[in-house]
Amino acid sequence: MIFVGVVSDNKKFEILRKIIYKNKNKSEVSLININYKSIDNLKKIKFEIIVLLDLPNQLEDNIDSLEEVCKDSNFLIVNSDIEFKKDALKNVQTNIITFGMNHLSSVTFSSVTDESLMISVQRNYPSINGDLIDVGEYSLSIQKIERNYLHELLACYIIMSLIDVNQ
Repeated sequence: MIFVGVVSDNKKFEILRKIIYKNKNKSEVSLININYKSIDNLKKIKFEIIVLLDLPNQLEDNIDSLEEVCKDSNFLIVNSDIEFKKDALKNVQTNIITFGMNHLSSVTFSSVTDESLMISVQRNYPSINGDLIDVGEYSLSIQKIERNYLHELLACYIIMSLIDVNQ
């Protein structure tokens, strides 16, 4: 089982969880919401992947605990569109993959329709098993309502590509 920690508010976490579990078996991956109430209890869990989808205000005051949770993960997926102190996680030595609307992100999108999202991988990154996710454009089928959750969809794509290279 792969443990994925998601730093976000409850609403965004639920959206991400629904999309992932629609595409992945719950026995393959376990998603855990990391918030200001749970962070101190999660320090002993070894997360394979941590997703910084959002940084709720309460967690900004507890950045040391966030760094503690992130430091042993193998992958840190960061929303490049959120604002937080960039040196806040300076001691985290892991594979960092950025995503967002920012054209400098590792993963962004190139177009959105009612049925699909064209994702642009702008830098190679390794998967969990060591294979490389290559630079290129990839299509992700979506439902019309999911167009409102572009950041969550990009994060889901990265999680799924890390787990299963044959996306």
